[in-house]
Amino acid sequence: MVARFTPDLAESSCRYCPIAVAPDGGIAAAQGDTLYSVARVGGGVVTPAYWSRNDLPAGQRDPAELARMNAQARRMAGAEGGTSGGGSFSPYRPRFPPKTLAFDTKGRLWTLPSVPDDEGSLLDVFSPTGRRITTIRLAVDVTMLKIRGDLLVAVGLDADGEPIVYVFRIVG
Repeated sequence: MVARFTPDLAESSCRYCPIAVAPDGGIAAAQGDTLYSVARVGGGVVTPAYWSRNDLPAGQRDPAELARMNAQARRMAGAEGGTSGGGSFSPYRPRFPPKTLAFDTKGRLWTLPSVPDDEGSLLDVFSPTGRRITTIRLAVDVTMLKIRGDLLVAVGLDADGEPIVYVFRIVG
């Protein structure tokens, strides 16, 4: 069986945004490139489950980068609302969607947000109803995760840039 998902543009996901299948068969998809939110989708409509975090900071853009982007926006249509002859970019960098999504056997959503952190990675854990339960700081930088049973498997890079696999046990 093939299911086709065509959400409203305001609730769209892109081909680079992660998706995950929940234990009950529902599909969760990261939304947009400037949001940190995940919506549950299916049958062409967004269903009530929605996981979001609005408190992540949007980093400040470098003044030279902002000037270059604004100059480009004046010359052509831009993705952030710049149009020919006008418009300007925000001085803040967008908050990007989670790099990866995974559900545990209890239906909790685990996300790995794309936020810069010099001390490792952050894992956000959301209840099935969308409430953020906790944020876990890992001492290592990881770029993707998978959950099987009570094991969380994450992939990162070692000091030489070689892939390294970390395995964590989910307790609770």
